[in-house]
Amino acid sequence: MPEIERVFILKVFIWDDRKPHRYPEFSIYPIEAFCFLSLEECISKISDYGPGDYGYCYVVESHSCGIDMYFGTKERWLFLPDGTLFSHTFSGDEAFERNMEYQGRKPEDCHFKEGDLVEMMDDETVTLGIVYQQPPTPAEIEEFRKERREHGGWDEMVDGAEDRYIILVNQLRDNGDSIYMRSLRGPLASCLLPPSMPVPSKLRKQLLELLKRVHEEKSEEL
Repeated sequence: MPEIERVFILKVFIWDDRKPHRYPEFSIYPIEAFCFLSLEECISKISDYGPGDYGYCYVVESHSCGIDMYFGTKERWLFLPDGTLFSHTFSGDEAFERNMEYQGRKPEDCHFKEGDLVEMMDDETVTLGIVYQQPPTPAEIEEFRKERREHGGWDEMVDGAEDRYIILVNQLRDNGDSIYMRSLRGPLASCLLPPSMPVPSKLRKQLLELLKRVHEEKSEEL
């Protein structure tokens, strides 16, 4: 019997009907999960689901056998409700195990650009945010390696954990004042989707103003 090196977990996410579907945040949950020995089997299983308004997305994650499933990130595929592959990232422990080097992501290969509104998946919570920065480009990754070598750093492999956007999310303090969340360790490219509902004009305006304010704050720091 051949040795099994990887398994593929398919999760079927649906809208959480127990809570309101409205921005800036709403809930989803995986109604079903399946384990397969190949990506092709996962894709075949996705095709079993017909179109419907209850499905949010499909997520496939691969796990190398013998590695802690809760440590680091994995190779991940994100599929739209109609079963179309939307994005793919390769990062974390599996990258090192399989010697996969992250080369950066060209702007034209990014689904989203600065100023785009996006839905950011974080486990079973989806939050509306605005793109502040795309993942590093190939030139930026090479510059990072060059600087590390010049400073005597270990020329270690850069894995796909760097394949992340920086997203701004508007939040409110207890007193009603607006603040924003800016994660320097932002979501993986395979955790972002375009808005699935119409975005209220007031919220859209708030996020665009937030992006402008952050740029102004950044300019003042220089």
